[in-house]
Amino acid sequence: METSSKHYHEITDFLIAIAEPISRPKYIHEYILTRFSLYAAVSVKLETNYIIKTLKKFSKLSKLPREVKDYIRECTKSYGKAKLVLKNNRYFIETEYEGILDDLLQLKTVKAAADAVG
Repeated sequence: METSSKHYHEITDFLIAIAEPISRPKYIHEYILTRFSLYAAVSVKLETNYIIKTLKKFSKLSKLPREVKDYIRECTKSYGKAKLVLKNNRYFIETEYEGILDDLLQLKTVKAAADAVG
């Protein structure tokens, strides 16, 4: 992000919400999208399509690379779809979304914990 841009203030707030700063010298600020920065963005109610649309709008590229869009979708698709709940001194995973539990059971640690309980 160039600090001389007329959209500097508008886009800076957005970038801080979705990405991590790498370098912020006087004229050009550099940010990186990470899995954790995108989780944080979704946690404050920024939706996947809004993130992609806004990046397209302010990008100097004529078209946002497919890999960037795919990465954003991959990182944000499951956030908030399941929660760990404590009931009667036992932990349970709850979800309203079909397939999320199956996806979680593909993870070794989750499967091992599920198998240990029976």
